[in-house]
Amino acid sequence: MKLPEWIVKEENYLPATDREYFLAKSLLKITSVLRRYQPSLQPKPHSRLKPSPMGAMASWLVVLLVCALSHHSILLHSICCILLCLLCLYQGKTIWQILRPALLMGIFTMVLILPALYLTPNPLLMLLPYKSFISLVATGIFIHSYSFQQISCTLSWLHLPHMFIFILDTTLRYIYLLGGIAQDSLTALSLRSVGRNPHKTSITLNILGTVYLKSQQMSLEMYQAMICRGFSGQYLHRHQQLFGLADICPAIMCILLIVLHIYLEY
Repeated sequence: MKLPEWIVKEENYLPATDREYFLAKSLLKITSVLRRYQPSLQPKPHSRLKPSPMGAMASWLVVLLVCALSHHSILLHSICCILLCLLCLYQGKTIWQILRPALLMGIFTMVLILPALYLTPNPLLMLLPYKSFISLVATGIFIHSYSFQQISCTLSWLHLPHMFIFILDTTLRYIYLLGGIAQDSLTALSLRSVGRNPHKTSITLNILGTVYLKSQQMSLEMYQAMICRGFSGQYLHRHQQLFGLADICPAIMCILLIVLHIYLEY
């Protein structure tokens, strides 16, 4: 049987080259956001030497309060030494994830106070970048030590409104789910793109529209599931221990910081 001529004809199609910088940058940005949110959604391993979430949150609030009210660099140096010692217990990648935003915020705060230092020289203004750095380091250590489920359970122990905790928890999970949908859409678009495409703006709008419609569908399904399960507005969590033996050391350090603050200020 003789094959048709158009089948045996050699194809010399060479698609026009196109820059995929937009797709690659968008995909990398979404991937970085998902990597940032994924550890907070996964449960952290439990250890007897690790303070309870309630004790860690109380210590974190004390550190932020003392840092904000302090007017002496000695107390800030003490808090910074404690936080740097705690950072030594983490892996290098986690340390960089904690220090990077803290350093950027410290530099940004320094740039903001430069005009004030030029007009009215005040040594207390120099403490603002230091306070910003310490506050973000303490916040990063707390967030990277506990999952968001443990943090939301701790917020319920503080008698915050259940609806507020439910909205906060649902928002974080939806950011992760919708980010995965956008990532899959960009990956499929990158694999199916052949040749030059001058309509990248319309493609972006199409992906955003798809994510928006998917979010509406997911919210409707969740609302119907909540009605079927008789949701009464109570967002309950499984019971966890409030305080333990591992909270003694953070409690002692917080008491020492408070005493040092009172001694220096008054």
